[in-house]
Amino acid sequence: MLNIALITAGILAGYSKKDYSVNQKENSHLIGASYMTMNNEFYKIMSEEISARIEAEGDKMVLRDPALNADRQAQQITEMLDMGIDVLVVTPVEEKSLTTILELAEDCG
Repeated sequence: MLNIALITAGILAGYSKKDYSVNQKENSHLIGASYMTMNNEFYKIMSEEISARIEAEGDKMVLRDPALNADRQAQQITEMLDMGIDVLVVTPVEEKSLTTILELAEDCG
């Protein structure tokens, strides 16, 4: 009986050599989010729900709060693009102020 347990343990040890966390990290996405402000309850709730879904999928989220400042939002999105985000979720402070940044995001893929 002891031999069967040792053989079974040996077989299971062979299967456990695969590191599943490596695959999860390789396949995960980094999502960047920039809402107009986090002082509004709507954006807080939306952010929590999106974040929960992202984490459930094994992905990560970077959230920035421009506090209703269009220039700050553009700078923060640029920083997120430099971080290598895969997806960008935006509610613009000023729609026209993000044209160049969104074109840059599109160029980044």
